[in-house]
Order: sequence, then C-alpha cells, then structure tokens
Amino acid sequence: MRARAGMTLMELTFALFSLSILGLAIASLMAATGDAWQTRDDHREQSQSVRAISTQLTNWVRQSQRVVALHSSADHADLLLWVDNDQFNAEVNLSELKLLSYERATGKLTLHTADLTDTQKLLPGVNVAFAPATVSSTAFAATFRGRPDTAGYDMAVDVNRFKATVANGPDTNQPYKYVNLELWIAGPDRVGDQVVMVGAWARAPDSAVDFVNDLDGDATESVDVTYTGP
Repeated sequence: MRARAGMTLMELTFALFSLSILGLAIASLMAATGDAWQTRDDHREQSQSVRAISTQLTNWVRQSQRVVALHSSADHADLLLWVDNDQFNAEVNLSELKLLSYERATGKLTLHTADLTDTQKLLPGVNVAFAPATVSSTAFAATFRGRPDTAGYDMAVDVNRFKATVANGPDTNQPYKYVNLELWIAGPDRVGDQVVMVGAWARAPDSAVDFVNDLDGDATESVDVTYTGP
C-alpha cells in the first residue's frame, strides 16, 4: 500500500487554526508586556517630574526672606516670595522675587522672575528697589507679574488643583511662616494624578522691610483653586 504524501484538508485547517491561536496568544502577551513597560516608564517620568518640582518649591520656601503675598482671584492664585536678599540691603529688589501663579483656565503653574543679567542686577535703576511698607502685597504681586522686565516659565502643566496655606509659627516671638503647598498634577490615563506636597518654613526679615499684608496677623491664610478649563 502506498504511503500518504500530504495532508488532508481537515488536517491543514486544524494546523492553521492552531497556528492562529498561538499567534494570537503571542501577540496578546507582547501587547501586555508593552503596556507594562509603558506604564512603568510613565510612572518613572512623572515621579521624576514631581520630585523635581517638589525640590525646587521646597528650596525656594526654605530660603525665602519673606512670604510676601498669598491670594486668589477669579482667574488665578498667587504666591509671592522674597527669595533672597542678594543685594545685601534693607530693600526688596526686583531680582530677589519669585512669583508662583496658578491659572484656573489653563491648569498651568508659572514661575515669574525678573529676566535680568548679573550686570543688570547691580544697577539700581534697572534692578528696582521697592518700598514694601507702603504697598499692599496683593497689588504688589499683580504689579510684579505685569512688569515688562519679568518673564514667566511654566513649572508644571495639567495641574488640576492648587492649594496653598501659610500659617504663623507656634511661638509668636518667632516670626516664621509655615508654607504648605499641594499640587494635583494629571498623569497619563494608565498612571492617574499625582500629588506634589511641600511643607517648609520660610524665614522673615526684620520690620524695616515688612510688607503691609494679611499674613502679619495670627490667622492662617489659605487658597484652594481648581482647574476650570475645557
């Protein structure tokens, strides 16, 4: 009897079906592995970004000579810090300020600083000195943001919520302010939101450079602003 030299149609169909099942399983495994790697990468990138933002904010608060203003309006919230007295005088110079603004409509946290060179910082007519004891801190923040020689840089985007609290220390003889900041930053769908939490003490200068603001009292100042964009 002559041996069979090929496959029957049923055998061929079964072989192709088996191969398709195996291929589908391999493809599903590869897709799951790819998603797991992407999720891990997303987590790592967002964690690095959150860590960098937290470190910057903490350092600025800790070295601040003064929490100048904390307030919110219909479209944004402001936290104005007198970061360092680098001119070694009893005045608040333009180059010594950092303004953190959160915009409700865009969900962006923006850092406003004076865009001055090292040479310009030494020029009194350019590196303007302010008389804080004669100006409202809220108006001062708005004036600083609107100056043509200040520039804004986005520190964080897709911020769903900005919450800040400034409180006096437990000892009334120690004029330090405790600053607590919380940012809810939206991540990729597979990661979700992450919260940046910063808590640090800000120093305070002597009364010769004190600002006229509500933060001088015993009450805690707080703002809580939520993203309202599309």
